[in-house]
Amino acid sequence: MVTDKTFNRIAKNDFEKIQTVTPVSNVTNRFASLDINKEKQTFSLSPLVYDAGQHIFGLNFSGTLNSKGFFDFKDRNQVAIGLNYTFYHVSKRYKNNHRIELYELYDAVKQRALSGKKIKDVWIKADKPKDSAALKEEYEEMLTEYEMAFAEKYWTSKSMYWVTVNFTPFNKDNFRYLLEGDTNSYQNPYKESLNVLKLSVSFNYYYESKNWIVSPSVNISGMNKHSLSEIYSTKQWNKITPLTSGTYLSEDNKNVYVLSDNKFSRLFLIDAGLKCILLSKRWNMGLDVSYNSTRFITPGTSNYVSKINDYSFGFIIPLVDSKGERTINIVPFYSYKQFIDYASGSESVFGVKFNIPLK
Repeated sequence: MVTDKTFNRIAKNDFEKIQTVTPVSNVTNRFASLDINKEKQTFSLSPLVYDAGQHIFGLNFSGTLNSKGFFDFKDRNQVAIGLNYTFYHVSKRYKNNHRIELYELYDAVKQRALSGKKIKDVWIKADKPKDSAALKEEYEEMLTEYEMAFAEKYWTSKSMYWVTVNFTPFNKDNFRYLLEGDTNSYQNPYKESLNVLKLSVSFNYYYESKNWIVSPSVNISGMNKHSLSEIYSTKQWNKITPLTSGTYLSEDNKNVYVLSDNKFSRLFLIDAGLKCILLSKRWNMGLDVSYNSTRFITPGTSNYVSKINDYSFGFIIPLVDSKGERTINIVPFYSYKQFIDYASGSESVFGVKFNIPLK
């Protein structure tokens, strides 16, 4: 009933309703997000997006910080710059055929676009080619806005699927460490910066009816991980200066790793995850349920692999402005982590995610 350009705009506007922080960047528009829990802070920013119809290219900035302070880069931190490509396809279903009304809409929009102009025809009869192109662009943009408003009362369902490929060539993991028996490292911890290449792909689906939104997704990622990847348990190091025989001044402190040597093993490991978002439009809230399987090099070894099964349950609270548009999605969540082939008990984590669609 409406043009593909208009429906694509409708679908991508609706997509901001389901934006939450994910291990793999799988969004089709600009966004900013933050995930805070007792273990770490994760942030993502996608400020640059080039939309070529069904093909979308983007540039992402992301990072992981310690949980001691807000945006504290003093201790272990990871900073990444990645590229992504998305292919998406939309489908639409309406109650009836309203093309006669739509043709009348075309004429009305065209007349409004031409009002006050001396150009008789938008595409052919123009004194200057630049004027014709500018008027055509104005007409198409105005038509898209009118079509979106016109179609709102007629559609019964919307659906979209998309595939996103992410490549992260710059993914720096920065941390400090002490070596057992090395007195120099105890006086001043060593610094290390390792680059971890990452390639990921996600398969996503979006379905919306008048009352519900459902969006499942699957993601697979491969990373060239090192010995401390996914290991966040550290010890605090303090730099102290004696003032008197019984008093000391703490000049500095850092969270560091205590290692037996400075050889960092490498393995290319595959992680996978499932995610499903369910939103009630009537109640303006929903659920975010996910499962992630994360593999890492078993500490103290070079080629043994352990795994983390992470089950997460979140409650989506969208905040809207006076026009009813999403301004931020807040997701308080509970995460249960189960360690496989690793000498550690299960962990429970409470946290909150924030996601802001960027217009």
